[in-house]
Amino acid sequence: MKLGFIGLGNMGAHMAANLQKQHELVVHDIRREATKNHLANGAKWAETPTELAQQSEIVLTSLPNPPIVEEVSLGANGLIHGMSPGSVYIDLSSNSPKVIKQIAARLGEKGIQMLDAPVSGGTPGAKAGTLEVMVGGDKATYERCMGILKLIGKSVHHCGPIGSGTQLKLINNIMSRVNAYNALECMLLVKKLGLDLKTAFEVIQGSSGDSFVFHQKFPRSVFAGNFEPGFALDLAYKDIDLGTQMAREAGVPMLLASMVQQKLLDAESRGWGSRDWTTIVLPLEEALGVKLRL
Repeated sequence: MKLGFIGLGNMGAHMAANLQKQHELVVHDIRREATKNHLANGAKWAETPTELAQQSEIVLTSLPNPPIVEEVSLGANGLIHGMSPGSVYIDLSSNSPKVIKQIAARLGEKGIQMLDAPVSGGTPGAKAGTLEVMVGGDKATYERCMGILKLIGKSVHHCGPIGSGTQLKLINNIMSRVNAYNALECMLLVKKLGLDLKTAFEVIQGSSGDSFVFHQKFPRSVFAGNFEPGFALDLAYKDIDLGTQMAREAGVPMLLASMVQQKLLDAESRGWGSRDWTTIVLPLEEALGVKLRL
């Protein structure tokens, strides 16, 4: 099958590489140098999303935010001008449910199907092809694309109609950030009390206080003092902002999420937007005079 892929960043580059193992690939990115490995492995370059769409049966995008997704799909050089009736557009980005539904409606007028399929698992999961994939859209289109999605994710879930995959991803990301901030505060308490951080980590990892972000993320980032982006703080703020907006529209209070959103905004205002989102620990460490390093 001939696939188009737009957005070869930290996540997209690995997902596209996994798809390329079994399918022909056409690629596009605002930075052509981001596609060099894919081109070296036989992918074809497209100058615009429209040109890419003209050569692809299924188009996938992994992009930073809703305005960029909207421009790539519906803009002057967008996918809509090159995709054929019966083709499929899959957006893997963390997006806005409203934007997803608007794009799907516009594409649907031309007989083009759309799935929203955001992923979770970070750069390691994207590289290994073991992401969790949350899919919204027509069930028949989902089943048609299952073979493609299985190349990027170990677990692929149909969550409901268009936009539902994005809704669930935003909820997941809110839970992740809130869990993480609570865990950071508790580990700083461990340090201030003079307890051994390594022992505390091992105990909690096997106890009810454990979470995925605690035992998987922290050893690679906070505990190692490594704040190179696995998932950039700018993107983490964008996701929690979209999620709390979604909650407000649904009339659901999100007290903890709103607090963590402000902590992310504080870190972003310090110029840390391109660093890993776990840099939210640094102001806490500075204020308390301790560091969470193993």
